Amino acid sequence: MYQIALCDDVPEELEKARLLLQTYHQLHPNVEFRVHLFTTIESLLGEAAGDLSFDILLLDIYLSGKTGMEGARLLRDGGYTCPIIFLTTSTEHALEAFRVNAAQYLLKPLGQEDFCAAIEKAFALIAEEKRMHIALRTDGELRRVAVREIVYCEAQGNYQCIHLTEGKELSVRMTLTELLERLGAFPEFVRVGAAYVINLGHVDSLNAQTMGLDGGLRLHMPRGAYGIFKEQYFKYYCGGEEG
Repeated sequence: MYQIALCDDVPEELEKARLLLQTYHQLHPNVEFRVHLFTTIESLLGEAAGDLSFDILLLDIYLSGKTGMEGARLLRDGGYTCPIIFLTTSTEHALEAFRVNAAQYLLKPLGQEDFCAAIEKAFALIAEEKRMHIALRTDGELRRVAVREIVYCEAQGNYQCIHLTEGKELSVRMTLTELLERLGAFPEFVRVGAAYVINLGHVDSLNAQTMGLDGGLRLHMPRGAYGIFKEQYFKYYCGGEEG
């Protein structure tokens, strides 16, 4: 289920936008999402700093306290790459919206057609992003990681050590099963034994004892894993089992 944050300090405008989202869901019942309402950027930032990760942000620009534009910059600096849709009464901040990579800039009063088109665009951007990246929380911030840069992942208790290209590493607090669920849309990732998730796109050799990865890395092949791993390797590269 998608998580949508909606921030406006005018109760009537907040309700109008909520009803527009409700109408969108009625028109697209297969798209499941939950709407989180905020009247200040500060309260939204507080939620975003916790375990909740938003998929779409709808922000009024003129708010009491921090503006929606200030909130967008802070969220971008904190690793949020999700689509941002600004809701405002003026075109004055359109250039600033471009600088924070906003998905859309809507003028009030909001119309259903334009609003639905903006939400549709946001979901399309999410789908594209999911095909290329995953978001992981590490060191207290969200980090966007390009899937192609993940070489392999290694379980270390309640943490996963994610080994990236160029020798970089990330440590994330989640189980191996949870990590596999996050990577489930990418067929190149397979589990090997109890401790590894391997990106087949970085495997350049394998035998019953070891597997060779890009950059000269070699990992010990877990006991009993070679046969299954070899089949997965040939299926990924050849579309079938070894002939």
